[in-house]
Amino acid sequence: MRLDRPIILLDGNMRRRAAISHTLAGSGVHVEPFEAVAELTAHWPRSGLILAHDDPGTIPALMLHMGRSGDWLPVVAFAETPGPRRIVDAVLEGAIDYVAWPFEDSV
Repeated sequence: MRLDRPIILLDGNMRRRAAISHTLAGSGVHVEPFEAVAELTAHWPRSGLILAHDDPGTIPALMLHMGRSGDWLPVVAFAETPGPRRIVDAVLEGAIDYVAWPFEDSV
């Protein structure tokens, strides 16, 4: 699969961020990795899909920034073995989807 826009990866865990970047890049996907919401908002991309690790406060912080700036991008949250409540909360906070890491090739 080839996406015409980059994946903006937001994850504070350096090892997981590197593993995800490597996995996606190996599938032909351009990845722009960021460690923290503040780093991403300081260098807000013009286009892309945000793949954000579901740390407490991450999704609301992204939605707050997009609401204030008017620069909206889709957000997909992820975590290792997320529970149903966590998934529902992320979607209610504004994520358009939720995936579990490690990702399957089809994802």
